[in-house]
Amino acid sequence: MPRSKVEPAADERQRRNSALGRSGTGIAPGRITSLDTLRCFVAAVRTLNFRKAARLVSLGPTAFSARIKTLEDQLGQPLFSRTTRSVALTSAGLALLPAAEQCLEAVARCERIGNGASTYASTILTVGTRQELGIPRERSKAAHL
Repeated sequence: MPRSKVEPAADERQRRNSALGRSGTGIAPGRITSLDTLRCFVAAVRTLNFRKAARLVSLGPTAFSARIKTLEDQLGQPLFSRTTRSVALTSAGLALLPAAEQCLEAVARCERIGNGASTYASTILTVGTRQELGIPRERSKAAHL
């Protein structure tokens, strides 16, 4: 049966994808597709414990490990060296950390601006006084509002 021009054979498709630099997932290597994976990465770096980091980002340990594995697959290199008892950052993970933190901070700034907040965090300051100092109670309430 002859091959259709519309539907190339699987091996031909795979050869074309590898020539274009695509992985088997259809995602180009080196391309991060989710901010959640970066959040997981930063949490793992801060705790150096996948179970604790999973709790920080409200995921189960299996889902958390899958996110880290996805990120490593997308970048094409391991970010952590793991044993059954420890997790250590690789040189690739160490290089990624500052950029990941900057990226997440930039996203947080965008969210604050999008929510109508200024670039500076607003602070509410409440000043209290004692009645013995002679300031009438009604005046101090008005100053608080």
